[in-house]
Amino acid sequence: MNNNLNELANNSGESINKNYWICKNAFGENILDISSLESDSFPITLAKENKRVLSISLEKDRIDVLSEKLKNEPECVQKNVECRITNLFNLENNKLFDSILLDYSLVHITDMKRYLMQVTNKLSIEGRIIITLPLGIKKGQNLVSPFYFEDFLNEIKEKLYIKEIEYQEDWVGIVLMQLEHSDKNDNLNLFEVIRKIEQILYAKENTFFANNVQQEMKPVTIEVNKNIDEEINKYKKLYLIAKKEKIQLQEELLNQYEKETKLLKSIKNENTNKYDDLQRKYNALSKSKLGKIQLAYWRRKK
Repeated sequence: MNNNLNELANNSGESINKNYWICKNAFGENILDISSLESDSFPITLAKENKRVLSISLEKDRIDVLSEKLKNEPECVQKNVECRITNLFNLENNKLFDSILLDYSLVHITDMKRYLMQVTNKLSIEGRIIITLPLGIKKGQNLVSPFYFEDFLNEIKEKLYIKEIEYQEDWVGIVLMQLEHSDKNDNLNLFEVIRKIEQILYAKENTFFANNVQQEMKPVTIEVNKNIDEEINKYKKLYLIAKKEKIQLQEELLNQYEKETKLLKSIKNENTNKYDDLQRKYNALSKSKLGKIQLAYWRRKK
């Protein structure tokens, strides 16, 4: 089986790691695959290990994709995989399976407890239910409900127990077995489950703050810087306008001062000329005979 698992591991992406984990935990010879993703190739991987796989789905597209993939496989692989367009409730009542694979299937189920009880009825005595679920809500996913661990534990506690749990960045994997056939030492300790949950949540928080918060802050920083630049440019324009107005006012005052100065000079010159003219006339008059007589008359008159 290792060669086929290595074939999965040679590809890249989250789904390959998930498929590897599913195949590694698939127990027994008879496998029931109730998966919801068209891209899953683990039914063929298991068939190559001579395990008999019944793959069912109400989604015709998924069955068609799997059937097309099988056509490229040898006959010995094809005979180990049966594809049906049906659901769990229409299977034969006496047909039991060693492993039932629910890859991203439970997120489309509204009554999980009822569905899991029906799955349990299809298990052999030591059979396993292998579940994968998306961790958290992803954009674009068409989910009835996201996965919450407390709700899940409440649904399974009457008949099932957790044998193994695996957390990855985007998905969680759970292996369940029937409680009535359990070994107490085999039941996964709840504190261990909580510890693993906290580890993955801590890692996701660090990833979120490292990758997303800084990216979200960049547009804000850019916007703040843009606003600051706009304010600076605004006040620069106001300053230049005020400076221009001040220069214009100064030029107007200077022009007015020059005009007033010229006017005062012209008045002074005009008055000086009049004074000089009067002084000449006075001098001329005071020195003449008639002028002397007139001046003497004015002095007596005073």
